[in-house]
Amino acid sequence: MNFLAHLYIAEARGADAAGAVLGDAVRGRDLSHLPADVAESVRLHRRIDSTFDRHQHTAAALARIDRRERRYGGITLDLYADHWLATHWAAWHDRPLSDFCAHAAAAVAARTDAFDAAGVPAPTATRFEEVLRSVAEPEGIDRAINRIAQRARHPDALLAACGNWRAHGAPLAPGLAEVLHDCLRA
Repeated sequence: MNFLAHLYIAEARGADAAGAVLGDAVRGRDLSHLPADVAESVRLHRRIDSTFDRHQHTAAALARIDRRERRYGGITLDLYADHWLATHWAAWHDRPLSDFCAHAAAAVAARTDAFDAAGVPAPTATRFEEVLRSVAEPEGIDRAINRIAQRARHPDALLAACGNWRAHGAPLAPGLAEVLHDCLRA
């Protein structure tokens, strides 16, 4: 699950939005440098990731990815899950996706204290809202893959593997509602 799903689950669980985003940026078990509510949300993010990664539907979809591309299969499936959630949003939330994204982005951007404590630049609300909303469109997922590749050790391999995100994610689609429900209980 990527940003949209983590923020959706954080809201449903009453967790801090910044921690839902920082879960991928903060390393290690010691989270004492973070505000307590953010640290708890980072822990939730990690439980969600663990639930998603170990879920039978995720494992089955990952097993179908060519072994040469499987190294980046987790990234591919995370992004596919966000795209799926965005395209099925009305079934999961009573507020329109655009409203949710604006609210979540503002909540994340407002926690500069948490980003400072994590040593990570805080996103601007406008830019982060754009990122969240973009996952509803295939081009938004393609842009996300390019952003991730810029930070990757082997960007060409990541681009090649994740470029097949639609085909890799398709076997996961029938089980994603179950996966998301299980992640909500993480």
